[in-house]
Amino acid sequence: MADPEIDAMSKVSEAFADLDEATQARILRWAADKYGLVQALEGSRPPSAAPLQEDRSAEVSDTTGGDQAEVQQVSATSTSGSEYLHFADLYNACQPITSAQKALTAAYWVQVIQGADSFQSLTLNKLLKDLGYGLDRINDALASNIAAKPALVLQVKRGGSSQQSRKTYKMTGAGISSIKASISGNS
Repeated sequence: MADPEIDAMSKVSEAFADLDEATQARILRWAADKYGLVQALEGSRPPSAAPLQEDRSAEVSDTTGGDQAEVQQVSATSTSGSEYLHFADLYNACQPITSAQKALTAAYWVQVIQGADSFQSLTLNKLLKDLGYGLDRINDALASNIAAKPALVLQVKRGGSSQQSRKTYKMTGAGISSIKASISGNS
């Protein structure tokens, strides 16, 4: 009697045989995202790729602020100590595939690198459009990140009663860890 787990591993091994490491990593991230396996992978990550913990002492701001996408360049002495001077550098390091991953990458730029307490989908989509990767349904991509287990993004405010009302979001510790893992997985 065949073992389904062994069969699945054999198929994955065959499929990966002719692929480079970067391609394999993108496929594994996609599969983990699609099947909700981010938590399962956290325990099996090598120590060098362990995610850093989020500073939970910061309070969520009630601002719906201006267009933070205008400032796409940060100084090397930014509060996050980031090595990414442009959103394009971060995007290239993460190599997002799905719409949810693209939105999460832009959210990381705004919240972690630029230091915003929260963000709106318009800000994220402007960053993505400037690179040529704008999303037609960015709110659906953010909803996928909210629905992930654990949630990668949280909605913290809704301005208005219509479905088109401006919503304000923030990344969770799991969302930040997910981006840090994708960066270390591609380096």
